[in-house]
Amino acid sequence: MNIFYLIIVILAVAGLAASSYLTYSRRQNKPHVCLPGSNCAAAEESPYGKIFGIPLEILGIPYFLALLAGYGAVFLYPELQGIAYVPLGFSIFNTIAELFSLYFLFAQIVFIPGYCAWCLSISALPTLIYALAYFGG
Repeated sequence: MNIFYLIIVILAVAGLAASSYLTYSRRQNKPHVCLPGSNCAAAEESPYGKIFGIPLEILGIPYFLALLAGYGAVFLYPELQGIAYVPLGFSIFNTIAELFSLYFLFAQIVFIPGYCAWCLSISALPTLIYALAYFGG
């Protein structure tokens, strides 16, 4: 058993919960809880809060589900790690996610007034997962 995969699964559950909460809030037209001083609405409504017109929090749901399924399966069945394309697939997936995460973090710092605590915390998850997968797993 690889403890790093378990930690990635836990982080994926946290990301899925946060993305689901933000999606629910948007769909219900309810303001979500945002830290005082942060500007969540500006980040979410900016052009950087969407890819191809799809809000990032909605895209987070399949991303975190894929992490949960992939790393959960390898955690439960370690022999899957021996299949050549599994580690390669994880590497490609994590690298793409990390590049997007860094881009959106840069956009939030440079182009969006204020900050969004939800956005920053969700952006931190791919970085943690990337580090765990490459340096710990």
